[in-house]
Amino acid sequence: MTIELNLKKGIELLAQKIKEVRNGSHGASSGEPFYKEVAAKTILRSSLPVVGGAGNSQEWRVTFDKPFTEIPIVSICIYRPSKMLYLWTTYDITVDGFTISTNYAGPDVQIGYFAFVPK
Repeated sequence: MTIELNLKKGIELLAQKIKEVRNGSHGASSGEPFYKEVAAKTILRSSLPVVGGAGNSQEWRVTFDKPFTEIPIVSICIYRPSKMLYLWTTYDITVDGFTISTNYAGPDVQIGYFAFVPK
């Protein structure tokens, strides 16, 4: 096989895998979704209720728009302009939401989350 043919075949395989991910399936022939349930959203921290902590070390509760049928896996991303080190913790994950806390609240930030129940 020539280098060009190998490269073309690799690009075609990558394009197929990207298409599968976009369609929410993990195999071209299976067509099964990756998740039983999934939710993703961005919210402002200032819109969340404070449920604990004091001063700069506070805790906020994030509530899902729609409850899950079982406890999901949750990943968060904090969008902030500063390079200052913040420690964020995600805990108390339930079917209704989760709690986050930080060692330094600082200015308002946008929080993105991705929650899912694997298939």
